[in-house]
Amino acid sequence: MALLPHEAIWGQSVQNLFRMGGPVMWPILICSVLALAIIIERAFVFLAIGRMPNELAGRAADLAAEGRSDEAMALLAGSKHPAARVFERQVELGARTDMPREEILQREGGLLIERLEA
Repeated sequence: MALLPHEAIWGQSVQNLFRMGGPVMWPILICSVLALAIIIERAFVFLAIGRMPNELAGRAADLAAEGRSDEAMALLAGSKHPAARVFERQVELGARTDMPREEILQREGGLLIERLEA
């Protein structure tokens, strides 16, 4: 008699294996379902974000370099990508030398990563 696919593990059905595992199987099942839900949710988040188009970043940088910061800000504001928020902050700071731009942008990037990892 051939085993069915769900009976391939030690000749037992999944239900029998679950019963044989005892009460410890319930927390394992709950954790497995939660882990799967988190993986699916993160996949949807990253698929929705997508990649930031290189031409968008390049165009915004060109506009800012030409002194057309308002146009660069409008272009970046139209993007749903989170990295556009960091570029917006960079355009806002412009060529100011009275503040540590690099530190501010690193902090903004770090906050962006924290939000994406949450």
